[in-house]
Amino acid sequence: MANVITISRIVSSLILLLCPTLSASFYCVYVLTGITDFLDGFIARRTHTTSQLGAKIDTMADTIFVVVCLIKFLPEIRFPLWIYIWIVVVAIIKTINIILGFMVNKKKYPAVHSVMNKITGVILFLLP
Repeated sequence: MANVITISRIVSSLILLLCPTLSASFYCVYVLTGITDFLDGFIARRTHTTSQLGAKIDTMADTIFVVVCLIKFLPEIRFPLWIYIWIVVVAIIKTINIILGFMVNKKKYPAVHSVMNKITGVILFLLP
């Protein structure tokens, strides 16, 4: 069930590409996508169905969501400097998180489910 929710986040992220930026349809899909980000892990933990595959799919879904949001927001909005700083901070946190994941799991793809990942997710979600 949790993996289905995660996959729905990938699909809804891609649907965002079709919505006019910052329109009502965009915000509806955006909020739905954000809800799935919080729900999938919660359900996986509650039902004791967490898995390495689920963690990898979740990381992929997070990455797709971030990339889609950047594709949609950057060309449309003239951001003040602090927004660009915000984006750079998120990118640095994600990069550090991935590097630390590789250092801990030398032979495995890191499942980047940490406090830093949660922080960047909340920061991204609150941006619009």
